[in-house]
Amino acid sequence: MVLLGLVGLLYGCKPSRPLRVLVMHQYDENLITYDEFDDAIIEELRDLGYEPSIVDYYLNLEDQAELDCHQVLLEMRDSLQKRLWTPQVILAEGDRTMLQLHLPANDSALAWCKDVPIVYGGIHFKNVPVSSRRKNSYVIYDKLNVHRNLDIITRLTRSRVVTVELDNYHEDSLIYTQFCHQVSSSPYLVRIDSAGFVHGRLDPVIHCNDSLSIYFYSSEWNEENTGVYSSSADRSQTDSLIAPTSINRQEMLDNMYHNAWKHPVLVPKKDVWCEAIASKTYRPQFTTCPELFKDGKGSYLCGYFTSYPSMAKDMAKLAVGIVEGKTMPKESLHVPNAYMDYVAMEKLGMKYGDYKDEFVIDNAPMDVTDPLLFSLVTVGNILWILLLIIVITLVWLKNRKDSIRNLMAMLSEEREMNQLAIDASGNFYISNIKGMERVLDSMGPDQDRCKEDIVRSLSETGTHTHSYRIRAAMDEEKNMAWWNLRYQVNYQNSVGLNIEGYLLNVNDDVNYANEMQQIKKIADETKRTEGFLWTMAHEIRTPLNSIVGFCDVFRMMGNEMSETEKEQIVQGIESNNELLEKIVEDMDGYSRAVSKEVVYEKESVDVAALIEEIYTENKSRFEKQDLTFYLASGRSDVYVKADRGKLKATFIQLVDNALKFTKKGSVSVGWEYNLENANVELFVEDTGVGIHEEDLPLIYDMFWKKDTFIPGVGIGLALSKTYVEAMGGKLSVVSEYGVGSRFVIILKVMESA
Repeated sequence: MVLLGLVGLLYGCKPSRPLRVLVMHQYDENLITYDEFDDAIIEELRDLGYEPSIVDYYLNLEDQAELDCHQVLLEMRDSLQKRLWTPQVILAEGDRTMLQLHLPANDSALAWCKDVPIVYGGIHFKNVPVSSRRKNSYVIYDKLNVHRNLDIITRLTRSRVVTVELDNYHEDSLIYTQFCHQVSSSPYLVRIDSAGFVHGRLDPVIHCNDSLSIYFYSSEWNEENTGVYSSSADRSQTDSLIAPTSINRQEMLDNMYHNAWKHPVLVPKKDVWCEAIASKTYRPQFTTCPELFKDGKGSYLCGYFTSYPSMAKDMAKLAVGIVEGKTMPKESLHVPNAYMDYVAMEKLGMKYGDYKDEFVIDNAPMDVTDPLLFSLVTVGNILWILLLIIVITLVWLKNRKDSIRNLMAMLSEEREMNQLAIDASGNFYISNIKGMERVLDSMGPDQDRCKEDIVRSLSETGTHTHSYRIRAAMDEEKNMAWWNLRYQVNYQNSVGLNIEGYLLNVNDDVNYANEMQQIKKIADETKRTEGFLWTMAHEIRTPLNSIVGFCDVFRMMGNEMSETEKEQIVQGIESNNELLEKIVEDMDGYSRAVSKEVVYEKESVDVAALIEEIYTENKSRFEKQDLTFYLASGRSDVYVKADRGKLKATFIQLVDNALKFTKKGSVSVGWEYNLENANVELFVEDTGVGIHEEDLPLIYDMFWKKDTFIPGVGIGLALSKTYVEAMGGKLSVVSEYGVGSRFVIILKVMESA
């Protein structure tokens, strides 16, 4: 371990040389795979001993009808000159980027970098004489493998028809030529119909053989059969023509969308129509474009191509060789592979294990790629967190008990000393009116009402006894102290006033009682903390025992278990993990609430959007328990000033409680706008067990639980009340046992959003 640590330290401290790299992308910055592309470049350059300084520029060449980036290149030049930054190497991605950088019209905009080496990657077509225009150009090609992609599609779908969308632009013509060329050889053989087959003309259907046909559709064919291009830019950049057949453009598109549910679609390029096609086919399709793959939506299932990370690494390696003065090939090839998107697999219900050996599966989470390791790591992390929490709590509790024990010892000693002082302080005997007047004169100004009662008692006839606890200064230093005044009055008209009583010093007793009350408060808090630890131990033990049991079963019988049984064990571990995570989250919320570290980031919150979002996210949970879940919509455009995250968490806590305590019937969520006082009421109403009237004052107490067998540590409502009040609101409840409960969050409405 020490040796590995030293090796890692030496590796991390190895010197790195700075390298300025300009990365040019053919599309805009919203392409999701560009971040992965740049990360791969940085990682590869660092592995080769360089610390890169990356500047990205996006040419936005998606729409071929607007292939003009001269102004963008001028802006890039001016921006770099203002920054006094010149690249040592340029990495340019895509055919359209290469085409633009070799147009004579853009020579003036690129004159500043004529001596900077340029590495082109992801190039599909050799249609630009690179070496003749730029001597420092290097190209890495990514050939389109039609055979491999058709083989993947036919094996996965068993379809006899594959559809392809192409326009009448130059790149589409090249793609069409590739299709024609590759399906003209084994194992395919293009069947020539009566009209014959002519390269460069886009026939709607290519019959590859008796088992497969390719249907071509276009979104840009002219309705008149003129064969004229739809953009001047395309006319100037094209040396071959795709002429449309005599067919209506809209009919072709409608036919493609209509038949997409039964024919798989192969997308060979990225353009403005890709998203429309993906959204209208209603299922993941196939692509040869790394820029479309892994878009986060699962629009494309798989394909055979060069991924962006491997493309970036190839370009970075070639760039380093050029910078270091090595002789590098002017032309080379990327290594393609078969890739599949896990998000799309989930949409189609495909299992990871069935395809992991044939495809590189992207976006697959760790719990799918290695569920056992994921479970062990998760359990280990949770156990470490729980152990840390328990150790900290036990240390704190021990220190607290030691403090209380020391305080009790000090108070006991002080009590003994106070008793001696009481014995030595002396008491006063009152036998006449003058003695009573002295007492009255010595009483503090806060004793005025008591004085009035004493004076009134002296004027009452008959015999009567009185007792008061007063504060008076009876010693020479005029120190205020607590006394018990007990006296008897005998007032007879014939005899006059007779007073007899005692003034007993109870100052130390009163102070002692106050101190004992404080000690009792501390002891109650300690007792509640001990109860909380017991609750935590009880709540943690059940899922932890389940996890340990599942792990033991897996350890002893892992090789003998079926995949279904393994999946059930993994699901059991995951469900118990989620329960432990909820306990830890509640503990974290409690800790922050107690230490007052909660930060509220208030913003304008749309009440309707928030409640509808919560309703949508939780609807399936109620359906699983055969409960009806209602949404009672109120007035729209109602906004409140609140921390949206904490307000949502508070409302979800109320929804969770309603689900937990409702066995049958329904739960309703919604909001009501009160026009008179400009308040909005967000409510959760259920037909559950309800709450006893005597328990209503207790439900907001920390760690209070009516039924200890119900999961939870008993802090949810307490935290909810704290959050709502901190946001200037109020949390209230109306409940009847056996009927149900209605919790309401009341917030002030903003005058405008």
